[in-house]
Amino acid sequence: MKILFIGVRNGNSYKRYKAIKKLYKTTEPCFTDHFYNNKLFYKIFYHLLPNIMNFHINFFFKKKVTKFYDLIFINNEAFLTKKTILFLKKKTKKIILYCNDNPFVKRDKKKWQLLIEGINLFDFIFFEIFSRLKYSKFHQLKNSYAVLPQYEKETDKKYL
Repeated sequence: MKILFIGVRNGNSYKRYKAIKKLYKTTEPCFTDHFYNNKLFYKIFYHLLPNIMNFHINFFFKKKVTKFYDLIFINNEAFLTKKTILFLKKKTKKIILYCNDNPFVKRDKKKWQLLIEGINLFDFIFFEIFSRLKYSKFHQLKNSYAVLPQYEKETDKKYL
């Protein structure tokens, strides 16, 4: 099974990538770090007008995603426009969003605005907290589920 992982290269996102890669050796990464590392880009995206960044975001994914995959796994990624999601759907059989944040609240200013516009296009959406399902119902998402947070015995044993 060929899997494309989209997310950042740090924290729980990277841990999730490594876990998937361990199970499926053919997993390829598409890391989105540069969106977060460019401070000016991120400030405009987060505080002002994420729609200004549509062209840049779409161009990034068109340049990076050139193959066809059995599955595209998106880990908590806000940098996805509706047009980008439609493009990614042409490159896969199934597209999954794993979201451990809450994209439905205004706490994060404009960060999740673009994703929310296309969130109904995902084949499956997984949240770590069950209360997010009420927001899903409000947004008429029929394909959202709550799951327990990831736990890996070897890497997480220091927290016990």
